[in-house]
Amino acid sequence: MKSLRCNNDVVSFEITQIYGCTRKRIIYNEEVYLSGKKTVGNDYLIIASSSNPNEAIAMYKQRWTIENLFGNMKTKGFNLENTHIKDDEKLKKLIALLTIAMLWCYLIGLWIESSIKIRIKNHGRKEKSTFRKGLDHFTKILNSVENLIFELDCVF
Repeated sequence: MKSLRCNNDVVSFEITQIYGCTRKRIIYNEEVYLSGKKTVGNDYLIIASSSNPNEAIAMYKQRWTIENLFGNMKTKGFNLENTHIKDDEKLKKLIALLTIAMLWCYLIGLWIESSIKIRIKNHGRKEKSTFRKGLDHFTKILNSVENLIFELDCVF
């Protein structure tokens, strides 16, 4: 981690280089360490934490992975919150199934990404996440099977 004077140095951040203040700063009456980095899309990730700046970045990276997992289970994918299930056992089983489905969609997404060129948008991120590509493809397959069954049902 590169030491930071915690003034206007933020404009000279390099992408992927992690910066941190060597001593705590007071923000909203709390003593915190500041650390951060410039992202690929030229945004800034700034973390205020009571932890050592190196630990804070590592913890945030893990937290962000978990946030994405829940996002995929909820609004970005399976809409888990729409089930309104209250029974703990049923909810545990549903989450177990969704976890398997998420992994499956992610693996499908990886397979798709290995065979096509990935489009990167102006902000530096992929147009669609690996999970989203897999979920869209899986949905397309299921809809094809459903349409095939419907057509066969109409014929016979």
